[in-house]
Amino acid sequence: MKWAVLGEQFEKKRYLFLSQWLAESGFQNEVQFLNSDADKLKEFIEDSKSSFEQLRIETPYCERVIEESESVISLSLSLSAADCLVCDNQKWWPRNALYEAVVRLVAQRLEGLSLNSSVFVVGAGASAKSVIAALVKMGFISINITDRLTERGLELISELKRVYFNVEFEFTPADGLTLLPGHHQMIINTTPSVAENTLIEELCYFNYLQEGGVVVDLTLSREETKLLQEAKSVHAVTIDGCEMASLVDQVWFELCGAELASKKSFKGYGPALREFLLQHQD
Repeated sequence: MKWAVLGEQFEKKRYLFLSQWLAESGFQNEVQFLNSDADKLKEFIEDSKSSFEQLRIETPYCERVIEESESVISLSLSLSAADCLVCDNQKWWPRNALYEAVVRLVAQRLEGLSLNSSVFVVGAGASAKSVIAALVKMGFISINITDRLTERGLELISELKRVYFNVEFEFTPADGLTLLPGHHQMIINTTPSVAENTLIEELCYFNYLQEGGVVVDLTLSREETKLLQEAKSVHAVTIDGCEMASLVDQVWFELCGAELASKKSFKGYGPALREFLLQHQD
């Protein structure tokens, strides 16, 4: 299988590892990395479809790819974001592997969570939209959102209220994080764990988290992020970016209809990815 990753801001080593993992499992494949001028994205994607069998989509194109696609399933429309273009019977479909990964995470690992308790989502971009859609799918009815940019966060809240009904959405600005009561049972961070991200420092107080709550950080990191380090100090259950990448990559492989797509073929993927990143530091 010849596949490619289209985007600007992502960890290439993750996809090199995925390609290697699949090859060692007996599935021959080749991955390439692509980028495009924003104003020529549609033409670039069309050209790429003739050269590759599958496409992964990364920042900043996850939302644009929906706008540029001719065939879109209803779920992708409601998400308004996709992280892959899947070729099925010579027709290309925008799909969202992160959405399905979060659904599986909640169903398989976090089945004890109460649907009546609040969930906290950090970020207001494409990944946040996917996470929120998955939470709504699983039955959560109270979702709080924060973002560095208040205007962007409020725009997302407005968009969500037009799509999802019977769900309570709230927005908490960055300067209000430390004032939140501890009624959130889970936090999912979709923002990068970098020094410039001032949200992380405020989030690390965990005043908003219930005792024994769950902290999920989508940041793909060689070492444990500060958010997860601090979460362990308050005895929270933690799920890191490598474990989430394992779920997302398995979902993507299954969406491709690949013959080896099974849970067995991805057993141990998350820890192996983490070790690969540690061994291949720049």
